[in-house]
Amino acid sequence: MFAASKQPGSPSMVEFQREFHLDTRPGEDIARVARLGHVITTALYGKFRASRQPACEHAYACTLEALREVSDFALICIAGLHDVLEEGNNVNAEILTEYFGIEIAMAVIALTKIKRGKLSQHEAMVLYVAQMRSSNNWRVIFAKLLDCWHNVLTADDFIVNATSNAERRRANCYRKTRDYYLPMFRDCRALILVEHLDAYDKLVAEIDRISAKGLSVDQLELPIPAATSAIA
Repeated sequence: MFAASKQPGSPSMVEFQREFHLDTRPGEDIARVARLGHVITTALYGKFRASRQPACEHAYACTLEALREVSDFALICIAGLHDVLEEGNNVNAEILTEYFGIEIAMAVIALTKIKRGKLSQHEAMVLYVAQMRSSNNWRVIFAKLLDCWHNVLTADDFIVNATSNAERRRANCYRKTRDYYLPMFRDCRALILVEHLDAYDKLVAEIDRISAKGLSVDQLELPIPAATSAIA
């Protein structure tokens, strides 16, 4: 598949397969996990996130947390595939539909950011959040929650890996999460299935705590832009 990261605690496909207990699963599940790993690797192998973490590691971290918290196979797939259309190679909506079905493909499309073009970052974020909300799909919201959870959890990688403008990038990660995503997670809570609410609420609280701790008091008191409130 791909070479495991040397970063402590960083997940790999091997760890995902072990957690999924493939040795006790029927052949159909084994085939589905193989397809998931193949698409993630094909799309993201050799790619790195802004924090210099391998993109595959982020994808598998999201699948692992979905497996541990919810164990809904469609959500596990969506969580692992959420970046493949936006950042990946050789993968499109038709391939996702063929491999995973229309429901998962449409969810991944809903999680794919709109190209900014001439839009400001704020305008693009407002449209992106509206796009996810309008899907009215609990798995889309939960998959984005898992994405944000891992983003804030690993935001210190900007510092550890000495990326350019590291402090600003880390603060921007926390700030974007608090301004755009946390309001959506709170407003969309009613979409989440009752049996998954405990896991959902736990992750929202953890994201809130980590992002607040990562910002200074002055930064926390900055007002959220008016247009953001309009989409909440």
